[in-house]
Amino acid sequence: MEIAETAACGISERKFAIMCEDDDLPEIYRIMHYAETGVGHVEEDMVDDIKSQMEYIVGPEANEEPEEGLDTEGIEWKEEDGEYHLIFSQSQVGLVMQIVNAVETPGEGFNRDLNARLMTQIKEMAPSLLDNLPIINR
Repeated sequence: MEIAETAACGISERKFAIMCEDDDLPEIYRIMHYAETGVGHVEEDMVDDIKSQMEYIVGPEANEEPEEGLDTEGIEWKEEDGEYHLIFSQSQVGLVMQIVNAVETPGEGFNRDLNARLMTQIKEMAPSLLDNLPIINR
């Protein structure tokens, strides 16, 4: 799993992606599921890695609260060249971080509709990786 800037030159707002391979995608799904329900197992190292990379790559915006009523359009999963990318803009980074931070207080402080949409997109993108994914047992 790696976080990278995907576009900056000549656009009005920076774009980023959380890029995952087959091994990482189930862990990201578990984080989103745990944020929603508080059920399951989450790799703390993965959560810490996401947070530290977001702070390093995106900057201080990674720790800021997103604007109230911020549009979630454009935050989406895409498959590119055998990798899975969660795409988001600089202004939307707070919405993504709220989901990651909700691991500490499941069910609170994040956009549930966005999380549900992203979880559905992951399942549609990689059904063979997630169909039999044990959420609780590791």
